[in-house]
Amino acid sequence: MTSGHVLAVDAGNTKSVVLVADREGTVVGRAVTGPGDIYGADREETATSTVLAAVDAALGDAGVPASDVVAATCCLAGVDWPEDRALWSGLLASRLPSARLEVLNDGFALLWCLNPGGVGVAVTVGTGPAIAARGADGSTAAMGFWCQDALGGVGLADLALRAVYLAEQGLGPATALRSALLEWSGFGDVESLLHSFTRRGSSGSWCRAASAAPVVLACAAEGDPVSVALVADQARLLVDYADATARRAGLDLGGGQRGDDRVGRDAGEGGPLKHPDDAEGEGWPLALGGGVVASGLPVFREALLAEIGTRLPGAVPVVVEVEPVVGSLVGALGLVDPALAEAAFGRLTAASALLGERR
Repeated sequence: MTSGHVLAVDAGNTKSVVLVADREGTVVGRAVTGPGDIYGADREETATSTVLAAVDAALGDAGVPASDVVAATCCLAGVDWPEDRALWSGLLASRLPSARLEVLNDGFALLWCLNPGGVGVAVTVGTGPAIAARGADGSTAAMGFWCQDALGGVGLADLALRAVYLAEQGLGPATALRSALLEWSGFGDVESLLHSFTRRGSSGSWCRAASAAPVVLACAAEGDPVSVALVADQARLLVDYADATARRAGLDLGGGQRGDDRVGRDAGEGGPLKHPDDAEGEGWPLALGGGVVASGLPVFREALLAEIGTRLPGAVPVVVEVEPVVGSLVGALGLVDPALAEAAFGRLTAASALLGERR
């Protein structure tokens, strides 16, 4: 296979991003559309048509016919059960008839930002949470509906709103979240805020709730006890689920040796870990990414790193700032030839900031 292009998809609850690249990993086409989660949309057809429109637009931007795509890695929120994978595989195969397809939960995209083999654990905290793991033997696991707690931007905001509603009734402690969320919403009282989310025909969507997450982080950064507790609880639960997901993929994050200086690092500090075999016994790489983790307010990121440092001595946390779709692109190159993914990995992850600026 000496010609052809590869295609990468990262679709979540906020946006869907598609890249088209040549065999060297040079991006020649890109498109961004809306949310692509079949569970989060009003109808699954809304999500599928949104993602397929991004595929078509990226191919058009590249000037590449669909028949020239030889491999595609598609990481999509809501690929949680076999029937979800079957749905997407059928739709994408009809669009990309010549491509070798890989359809996965969106949590897997971040794994390929760690190393070309996508080995390790990834915790993505965006509009919703996504956790995925891949062992050195290729075994995989994703959190999906095993998650039984409100997590991610939506979960953080929902719990903050609940705290305000309880405090208003004298059933919970007073919190700075009250005035902060009223200012965020534009309402003058808590009852109007509650009404806006719970009335018939309300616009209390996932994205609307998630947009309040930065307010919660700001209150936590300022020391509001209720907000600090919410962030700490989220970090604890995410580490619980990361540990459980890793074990399902055959990775032990609770063992191994850990030096006192290994508090976590950014992917840019010396570059991402190339492969766990190169880590000299440090442990398995654990990627942290997503809008909540990458917030300009580090309170959530710091809480996660502290929790990992205390409870998962077999993990090497890496704060990944590269765009997840770049990981999907590394995966697509690997479908063609693992050597292509190895060769392009460093350049793609280094260039991801520039890719993120292109619209």
